[in-house]
Amino acid sequence: MSSLHYHVLCVDDDLDTCEVLQLSCPNIRFTFAHTFASGLEFVKSGVFDLYVLDTWLPDGSGLELCREIRTADSLTPVIFLSAAAYVQDHQRAIDEGASAYLDKPSGLLRVEATIKDLISEAESRSLSAKVAGCSRCASLSKSSL
Repeated sequence: MSSLHYHVLCVDDDLDTCEVLQLSCPNIRFTFAHTFASGLEFVKSGVFDLYVLDTWLPDGSGLELCREIRTADSLTPVIFLSAAAYVQDHQRAIDEGASAYLDKPSGLLRVEATIKDLISEAESRSLSAKVAGCSRCASLSKSSL
């Protein structure tokens, strides 16, 4: 899939971060939410190729939102992009199901490459699962003949 078709939900209350993401990743279509509640609504109603979350949101936690995402969707990659830069912050996010953790502001330099890499990995896993499923179906069909 071309990166022009990637659709990423970014949940971050920092409008500057959202603007920098939009400008630094011009070939990725972003939907932005600025609160936990609005992010959760988008998660429930939309289909996204990847999620970018901030740890601190005005009405909740990115960690809580990641848990909610993982309850409904265990496959779509989640990146934390946050100023919470301690090792334990990274570990908690990974424990909640994050695929990667980038620190603000330096992580903004790597965000586009990270998004593309994680989506590509997810697409490969999905394709491999589909091929394996087709192989199982073909084997079952042959054995029932």
